[in-house]
Amino acid sequence: MNYRKVTNDEIQELEIDFQSGLEFIGWYVDFPENTDWDDIFKFLKECVEIVKNNKVSFPIDRYENYEDITYILGAVYAQCYTNKFGWEIVFLNDIEEYSLLSIDGKFGIRYHALLYKILTGLQENTLALGYNMINKNIFPENLTNKLEFIW
Repeated sequence: MNYRKVTNDEIQELEIDFQSGLEFIGWYVDFPENTDWDDIFKFLKECVEIVKNNKVSFPIDRYENYEDITYILGAVYAQCYTNKFGWEIVFLNDIEEYSLLSIDGKFGIRYHALLYKILTGLQENTLALGYNMINKNIFPENLTNKLEFIW
């Protein structure tokens, strides 16, 4: 998979989405100001559970659909991985999508696709499963030098 590092402009845009995502989560989940990345991830998962599968009516403020929410919640998801695990956000040129890339470059998470599938009910909510596995340094077996996508 061909990818590139994100630009400074993209980083700024992702930061704005991150702040919007935290605000959105705060509408549904009450969380204190002083939280760590594990707590933020827990609140993200809780928020996703609340809004998935047509449990909310759109529009929600300026968000028209699950795709809109995917971008802001995806930014929160990505920031948790970059800050907690040192993963990197990259842009996948072939499919024109952002992805998380593990430190060793062997694993990636197409986090927008993952969140969209969960929010629309196409996939079970595996957010905590993946986060906890990486936190415990448990990865799927990778016998190739190619980038593999997980979750």
